[in-house]
Order: sequence, then structure tokens, then C-alpha cells
Amino acid sequence: IVQDQEGYFYFATNGGLSVFDGNSFHTYNYQNINSFSNSITTLVALGDSIVLIGSRDKGLFLLDKTTDNIRPVFFYNVVLSNISSLELTKNNELWIGTPNQGLFYLSDCSFLSNPDNNEIKLSYVEYPFPAIYSMTSIGDHLFIASHSNVLFIVTRTKNTFSIENKLLDSNITSIYSLASTADNDLWIGTNCGISILSNQKDKGWSIDKKIALPTNPIRTISLVGDVAYAAVEG
Repeated sequence: IVQDQEGYFYFATNGGLSVFDGNSFHTYNYQNINSFSNSITTLVALGDSIVLIGSRDKGLFLLDKTTDNIRPVFFYNVVLSNISSLELTKNNELWIGTPNQGLFYLSDCSFLSNPDNNEIKLSYVEYPFPAIYSMTSIGDHLFIASHSNVLFIVTRTKNTFSIENKLLDSNITSIYSLASTADNDLWIGTNCGISILSNQKDKGWSIDKKIALPTNPIRTISLVGDVAYAAVEG
């Protein structure tokens, strides 16, 4: 679920992209948009009127709200089909996570808004990530949830990367969701509940608290003010 600056809500569903303008819903899918996808996995708002859409089977799309137009996004150096996560950082960097092709980034995502730009090149992070499920950023750090009990922390400086592996409890087999608070704490949804990671001066990033829930796994976490909403499977 993503909300843009005008208050519109965008929902990624297995029936397409649903948009709520405050009064009614409108759904975009392959029944009404040629070559679009019904299997929408992730969304990110790039500005007042542009939303980037990730799908499970047809790669990336852009929705231009002002023209009510959806078009595919192509890169000349790589073909992406299954997109599991998108993250836009404070520096306007776009990170693209996949379950089977690894991690990519675009240093300046403003290139995407130009429909005539067919020379967009993605950069690839040379690292053997497991299937990437979710991403979020805190400051200069990108946190990556994957099909493992390892939380990956990526820090980029120009074209160089440092990647820290944060090992969680051994009974955790998958990290499904991530959400960051205004205090820069990281909430982690796993097959065993929720863990909260804090950046402590003497210990670095370490688990500060664990929350057990009666139903697992935690597929999605949304933080609104002082309230955390967790969506579970089943």
C-alpha cells in the first residue's frame, strides 16, 4: 500500500493495481490495459503524479496519474520480469530487489519519468543475495529481507558497497517484511513473529525487542504513528 502526496492510495493486488482517490476505487489490470500485469507485488511513489509499479511476471511499469496512462519500463542492459521489492531513498536512489536476479539500483530515478528515454541503464550489486522479499532504508543504509535468517545491510559510497550480514535467531527461516520508524528503529517480520532492531552506540545494529504473535508468518508490517499493523498468513 502506497499513498502519494495528494492523498491517493495505491494497492498492489493479484487482480491488478487498485487506486483510491478518496471517493472511489479504480482498478488497472490486463483486462483494461494492454500488456499490463494482474500480479502486482510492490509500489513506490516517485512524485505528485508518478507511481512505479513492480509485477511478478512482467517487470516494471509507470503510472502517470495526470494522463491516466500506464507504460512499461525497459532497461537496455538487463531484462527484469519478477520484481519483489522497490525502495526509494532520501537521495533519490531507486533500489530494485528480485527473487532470482539479485539487487539493482538506479542512481537518479528522475530518468524514469521521461517516456522518450530508452537508454536507462541499471547498475547491479555483485553479491549472492538469496531471494529478496522486502527492502527499506534508514539514513545511508539499505536493509534487505530475504529467504534466510540473515538481514543484509547495504551501504553505498559512490560505486563501492559495504554489505553487513546480521544473523538473526536460528529458528528464523525467512524474513518477509521490513518497516522503519521515525526514531530509525527497524521492525522485522519473520516466520517467528516480529523483531525490532535498533542502532545502539556501543553495539551497532542489534535486536532490542521481540514480539511473539499467535499467528505467523508476518507478511507485512505498516507503522502509522505509534501503531504497528501486522498482516499474517492464514
